[in-house]
Amino acid sequence: FYEYNDRFHVLTEEELHRLKVIGVNKGGNCYREVCSWGIEDIQVELNRGNISEIAAAQIRAMVLKVRGLIGSFYDHADQPVPFVYHHFVYVMSAIYLPMFSYEQATTRHPNHP
Repeated sequence: FYEYNDRFHVLTEEELHRLKVIGVNKGGNCYREVCSWGIEDIQVELNRGNISEIAAAQIRAMVLKVRGLIGSFYDHADQPVPFVYHHFVYVMSAIYLPMFSYEQATTRHPNHP
């Protein structure tokens, strides 16, 4: 991240300091902070008349969608698999798959009426 910023100067020194305080590699607080900056900037540009209400709404929706998509990474990263999934796999392999196999074998057998 820091190498990218050094190369392309994406963030100001103040913004970079704020993200360092939050901790870039310590969870999802940084991406939420950056998304909130984006929402604020959209509102500033709307107030200045540089973008229309429709454009502001569309850009805001895209920022919120990105925030949600990035958030889904943090929801699943390094988390244990919930019991429901273990149970579902167990039920599928222990009950449903043998029944499905039997049904397929009996209905697809060439001598079956």
